[in-house]
Amino acid sequence: RSSTAAPQNLSNTLWALATLDYHPGAATINTLATAMVERSSTAAPQDQSNALQALGSLRWYRPEVYSILAKGVLRSISYSMPDTVGQHFSNALFSCALSCHFDSSVDALAAWGSQQGVQQWTEQQVSNALFAWGILTATAGGDTASMHALAQHLFKEASRRGAHR
Repeated sequence: RSSTAAPQNLSNTLWALATLDYHPGAATINTLATAMVERSSTAAPQDQSNALQALGSLRWYRPEVYSILAKGVLRSISYSMPDTVGQHFSNALFSCALSCHFDSSVDALAAWGSQQGVQQWTEQQVSNALFAWGILTATAGGDTASMHALAQHLFKEASRRGAHR
């Protein structure tokens, strides 16, 4: 029952559907996405970034849902454990890129990411964020100062890592 489900249960359901590549129909996805949005203020960043990823994998897109979930990730990510910040950030940005979703919520997420200590992020998190930057700037109108700052920050880190090999 989506009307009483916790955000984690909703995102896990969406994630399972996406992982199984099972699309139960637009009405079911709409119900789950709407319930996730309604609970976004209490959702953990992982729940929101997983929901974004699942919706993109299911090829379901409503800009207002992506905006609310991206804002939710940004709002709640500062309360995350430091070792999970890169995962939540890169997953959210990557998921928005897969759906070519770019708006002020994604731009704010990029601005936040450009100020983070990415030295702690895994190579996959850095590369996913760079991939997202490329897609969003090339196809989704994400050619903004925040996105440029994020790219510069991430390329600097990628270069630093490459120099140590």
